[in-house]
Amino acid sequence: MNPDTIQALDTVLIHLPSGNAKLMKVQAGKTCDLGKFGNFPFEWLIGTYYGVYYESNRDGLVKSSKDFLMDFENELETDERNNNSGIFADSNNQQLTADEIEEMKKQVNAGDLSHSQVIKKIVENSQSFEQKTEFAKLKYIRKKQKKFSRVFKCTKPTAHNQCEFWFDKNPDKIMEMRTDTLAQLLTQSNVHHGSRLLVVDETGGLILLGLLERLGGKGELAALYANASPSFEIAWESHKTADANKLVSPVKWMDVGKEFTPIMKATTEEEIAKAMIKVEKSRERHETFSRGGYHGLVIATHFSPVGMLEKLSSYLDSSVPVVIYAPRIELLLEAHEYMLKSPEYVNTRLSESWMREYQVSVGTTAGTHPHMTTSGSGGYLLTSTRVIKTEADIERRPLKKSKKEKESE
Repeated sequence: MNPDTIQALDTVLIHLPSGNAKLMKVQAGKTCDLGKFGNFPFEWLIGTYYGVYYESNRDGLVKSSKDFLMDFENELETDERNNNSGIFADSNNQQLTADEIEEMKKQVNAGDLSHSQVIKKIVENSQSFEQKTEFAKLKYIRKKQKKFSRVFKCTKPTAHNQCEFWFDKNPDKIMEMRTDTLAQLLTQSNVHHGSRLLVVDETGGLILLGLLERLGGKGELAALYANASPSFEIAWESHKTADANKLVSPVKWMDVGKEFTPIMKATTEEEIAKAMIKVEKSRERHETFSRGGYHGLVIATHFSPVGMLEKLSSYLDSSVPVVIYAPRIELLLEAHEYMLKSPEYVNTRLSESWMREYQVSVGTTAGTHPHMTTSGSGGYLLTSTRVIKTEADIERRPLKKSKKEKESE
């Protein structure tokens, strides 16, 4: 089975011409509905490659190109004196009527006309097009492409892609975490093949998914949860269930620091046998967790993490990273002060990243421009290193007292 091809029951991200995306599960026998961009049976997707652009028609999926007008764009002839100052929004600039454009849309849906032909006709019949600057012409073409194109691309629901998707669709679900902040969190946690980490993830499993990707199939993630059952749907939907079950060990907060107490609700012999297997697995997870020696701690929470630090620090090994994420800096101030005063933590830092996207016109001289709008914040990270003080520590000379301290004595 080729990991680069789409298989039945895979969860995929479908990127639409409008710039939006849809998270869908490939189910044979059902229809992939892309709204105004068309629909087709999911069977057409099975066996196709991730990252390849396709266009749907009545005969099936055809490989396409995202920039189907690239050759046309390279042939653009623009007067350097053009500056868009004399162009005003006016419906009379387009010589095609609304009925003619609507008729062409119907022909595209029927498969009698390609969307590229429609866009070219609209461009050719625009009276203001030749007055635009080269960059404005490209933006005009892109705008029409988003409206009339039926070209889409499927990508794997990786942590990066999922972060982008949910940040645009529902940022509250992932605690408003941006892709650059997620990348910094994974780097600061020093997670790698074979790592054993404690994780408190309230982003729906996004952080857990990122950690799973970097484990590379070997390691352990002790994921703590407070509800009746763990809520890591982003990780479960995106990662292979077998690998996730092997690497992730869910741990209830109420079991931390307590002895293992088996709970069985079974009556028949068959139910008792199944319950015993579950109890034995739970016992093994609890014993592994209780032994501690974890290589790091990653926390993403809406609450003050001080209590979590006090409860989990004893399960950490020495000289391991501690990374805490919060969407608001106020949630981290108490923990920041706690770490600065505690002898258990060194190199404590509180940081915020800033990112701005740029729009680039490839293959032209139109230049590079930043987007006019950007997100205000992608969240805050509190990082530190947990150390263990032993009796064998070298005695340090006492720090010199300040002038105020001497006077107070």
